[in-house]
Amino acid sequence: MACVFASLVVVVGAGLLTTMGVGSLALTSAAAPSGHEVSHAASTSCGGTLPAGTVVGIAATKDDGGYWIADNAGVVVACGDATDFGGLTTTPAQPIVGIAATPDGGGFYLVASDGGVFTFGDAVFQGSTGAIRLNKPVVGMAVDPSTGGYWLVASDGGIFSFNAPFYGSTGSMTLNRPVVGMAESNGGSGYWLVASDGGIFSFKAPFYGSAGSLRLNKPVVGMAPDLATGGYWLVASDGGIFSFNASFAGSTGSLALNRPIVGMESNAAGTGYRFVASDGGVFDFGTSAFFGSAVAPSGASAFPFATSISSNHRYVLDQFGHPYMIVGDSAHSLSVDLSTSEMNTYFADRQAHGFNSVLVQLIAGQYAGNQNANSANYATYDGITPFTTDGDISTPNPVYFSRMQTMAQLAENHGITLFLDPADTGQLLDSSSFLADNGATKDYNYGVFLGNTFKNFPNIAWQSGNDYGAWGPTNDAYVLGIAKGIRSVAPNQLQTVELFSDVEGSSVQTVNLSSDDPAWASFINLNGAYTYYSPYSTILQGYNFSPTIPVFGMEYNYEFENNTGANAGSSFDLRAQEYWTMTSGATGQLYGSHYTWNDPSWADEQSHLDSPGAIQIGYMANLFKSVAWYNLVPDQGHTFVTAGYGTFQNNDGIEATDNYVTAAITADGTLGIAYLPQHTTVTVNMAKMSGPTTARWYDPTTGAYAAIGTIANTGTYQFTSPANHSDGTDDWVLVLQA
Repeated sequence: MACVFASLVVVVGAGLLTTMGVGSLALTSAAAPSGHEVSHAASTSCGGTLPAGTVVGIAATKDDGGYWIADNAGVVVACGDATDFGGLTTTPAQPIVGIAATPDGGGFYLVASDGGVFTFGDAVFQGSTGAIRLNKPVVGMAVDPSTGGYWLVASDGGIFSFNAPFYGSTGSMTLNRPVVGMAESNGGSGYWLVASDGGIFSFKAPFYGSAGSLRLNKPVVGMAPDLATGGYWLVASDGGIFSFNASFAGSTGSLALNRPIVGMESNAAGTGYRFVASDGGVFDFGTSAFFGSAVAPSGASAFPFATSISSNHRYVLDQFGHPYMIVGDSAHSLSVDLSTSEMNTYFADRQAHGFNSVLVQLIAGQYAGNQNANSANYATYDGITPFTTDGDISTPNPVYFSRMQTMAQLAENHGITLFLDPADTGQLLDSSSFLADNGATKDYNYGVFLGNTFKNFPNIAWQSGNDYGAWGPTNDAYVLGIAKGIRSVAPNQLQTVELFSDVEGSSVQTVNLSSDDPAWASFINLNGAYTYYSPYSTILQGYNFSPTIPVFGMEYNYEFENNTGANAGSSFDLRAQEYWTMTSGATGQLYGSHYTWNDPSWADEQSHLDSPGAIQIGYMANLFKSVAWYNLVPDQGHTFVTAGYGTFQNNDGIEATDNYVTAAITADGTLGIAYLPQHTTVTVNMAKMSGPTTARWYDPTTGAYAAIGTIANTGTYQFTSPANHSDGTDDWVLVLQA
């Protein structure tokens, strides 16, 4: 089908008139792909996989012998002969939106929606808009082959040139649809912009036609130049191709795709092109060869799980290299108290409330909430014992641990990382001599068994201890020995330990960090904070620990419990714990409820799952996951919130009366958050923000925002928190975004 368009005159921002000439359009959405449709299979020649829905673009090497696939966190997978330069090692302040190869194909650029530019291989940094307040987000980039510079394009068609000529923009125009991409013409003598309706805007580049007046099945998402003819291709999200003075080589317009197409690239000869879908699937046409995809293997979970730590050792990463904020529940004896059907119901409920992690004891006695009739030998509710010989840790029962594997699989199905306690020390060491009686060798070998049993699950981390009070050299031989056995066969799974108060050979303490025991400090990947008092001081101690280890809230006051006689586990206490934690440098926390871990009746437990605490921690997670929480730095010196921050309580704060304001701000000044536990006025140094700042109050009881306004980033500003909530409490969260 050929369509002829009348000429269109476009007035560009620089005052230049560009006439778009008459061209023809080849509509090819019914054609079958000539290459590979690989959205259902894993790559065999790419260096990794990417989470479905996160891929943003593809760029090829100069000889077209390979390509790079990038996702929105800056993780890059190399395929074919493309050199694996890696990707970003820390998550950018704003998501990555595009990738472009250098003229010689020896490297590539990544560009973020704020115009931040990141270089790899022989790519040379020429500048960015990362520190500029943009009218609209950046959506793509193109490289000038003559200068080695580049252009960035925003969704309003604004162009930002870096060591590349400025030929014009649509930044001052009112567009029918937003710009979604751009492409350079031969030799860099001009460029085209493309809008989501297929409209083309040419600047010192020949106009061959557009899809702007057509009714499209799906929006256009990108374009690529035909370097042989000087024409161009447009690609829609269904893989439909629109050719303008360019050779049509095929499309996926008639196929049912697993995920939408998000970008394309073409080879230097003009004889082929490739698409990439948001799941990393690659579709090749013409002479462009297939070298693999970044799609996760069939059967692999698309859910993120806690698997590693960031390069700066401040936060947890998932298997895709993205920040992972621990939002956990403490189910403890779920492993023995519930049937697999009940487990599935529980995990589904926690998933629905926004939880992504659950703490569970693999061996649970009465100390951890096992209240069934078989608890004396740590058996399940239906009588399955963990060991074929009672008391002998060297005789694991295959039937019991098969049940535990089923539990792990159910958790994986619902996107839950299991923090498994291999041997509850509250029961097996403090309340009995089980681990000591078995001895260090058997304990270590038990750890090896556990590592082999769970090493192939993607959703497993290890949390040893559970009120591990008698920690020190003697008992570490048993408890740390198990952890070392696990690591010997599952070296990549995260590990931590919960230490309790009474330390071997020393006086009683009221709070603990996993790093308090030197033997564990050099072993763990996560530093857990355990306190029943206002947790910010403990979290900050963990944040300041050297060497740096990500810190998280391991155990605080549980809902419906009162461990100190003062902090009663109310909804307010739980909220204060959560927001103090996340504004003090933590990578997340575990919540707990009396009914979840210590209720002998599943019906009663189930009736308490949708509690106020479970609902409100979801509001906390929604807030922090919507921003770059992982870049927040605690305001320990009060250079951000300079007055009105109350009184710091050092490990003994009573949550109901503690008025201390915790605050954190990103190093680039784009985000600041403060938690005000009581009605007050705080003074904020607005000069710490990078630009004019949108200020809002966040209601932690409802998850709703209340607008304050736009504040200049100069001088100081006083913020007074709003009135009480309906329950009489008056804690609020101040959110500042530049």
